Amino acid sequence: MTPLHTPAHVRERIDTARLSLRAPRAQDGPALHAAVHASLPELRAWMIWAAHPLDEAGYTDHLRGAAERFEERSELRYLIFDRAMDTLVGSTGIHALDWRVPKGEVG
Repeated sequence: MTPLHTPAHVRERIDTARLSLRAPRAQDGPALHAAVHASLPELRAWMIWAAHPLDEAGYTDHLRGAAERFEERSELRYLIFDRAMDTLVGSTGIHALDWRVPKGEVG
């Protein structure tokens, strides 16, 4: 169910000259797993969760939940793709949403 005060105009895809930001899908799990594991040395310096990263099935489940929250507009997570190579290079999102204000936290 979509919360009250939720704008219908949230875009599921945002394209720039170099990047595409897209709402997550469960089938992106293997690509997210590969991207995280390729960057673990850098991530461990900043992200507590990187000490114990998920396996491929874990990322698939994680993105299934992220896709549901995006659809509900309770969290807007975007996967970041390099357009030239069609490669997943990152993830970002707007969390702790309060559509009454509206406000959120970028992560």
